[in-house]
Amino acid sequence: GVVGCLYSYVSGQACKALVLGAGGSAAAALYALGKMGVRRAYIANRTIGRAERLAERAGRLFGLSCEVVELGRAPEAASRVEIIVNATPLGLTYSEAPIGEKDLTPSHVVLDMVYSHRPTPLRLAAEAAGATYVDGVRMLVEQGAASVRILLGIEPDKRVMEGAVRSWLRRRGETWS
Repeated sequence: GVVGCLYSYVSGQACKALVLGAGGSAAAALYALGKMGVRRAYIANRTIGRAERLAERAGRLFGLSCEVVELGRAPEAASRVEIIVNATPLGLTYSEAPIGEKDLTPSHVVLDMVYSHRPTPLRLAAEAAGATYVDGVRMLVEQGAASVRILLGIEPDKRVMEGAVRSWLRRRGETWS
C-alpha cells in the first residue's frame, strides 16, 4: 500500500524519510520506503527504546540507515526529508497534528496512515503548506488492490474501491488507523 501511494510522487533514490511511530505500521512503511530506494530515515516516537529497536531491524532487514528522534523533535527532522509518514494514531481524535503547517513545505510528500471521513489535522497542515498529501484511504485501497492482483490475478478498479471505502467511512462517521 505504501509503495503504491508514494511511487508516483517520489523518486526514492534521492529521498530521505521521516516516519512518525514505531509500531507495525511504521515497520511496514520503512520496508516499503526501503523497496522504493530510500536509504536514510528518521524514526520519531514517544518511546525511544521502541524506536531504537525498529531502527536496528530496519537497518538489518531493509538496508535503511535510521536515526531515532523524540516525537517532539519531529518538526526538526521534517526539515531534512522529502517524505513524511504518519504511522501513529495522532489525528484519530482530531487533536493537534504531529507536524504543523510551519514545519512543511511544498516539496514534502505526506502520507497520513489515518483514514477518515473528514480532514485530519495533518491533512489541514499539509494542504495549507502546499505539500502533497496522501491519506490512509489511498493506502488502504492500494493494499486491497495488491491483494486482489495477487490472489485473483485481476486488476481491480481502484476508483470504485476508493469510492466504496469513503462512502463506508462517511456512513459510519468514524476514523480509523
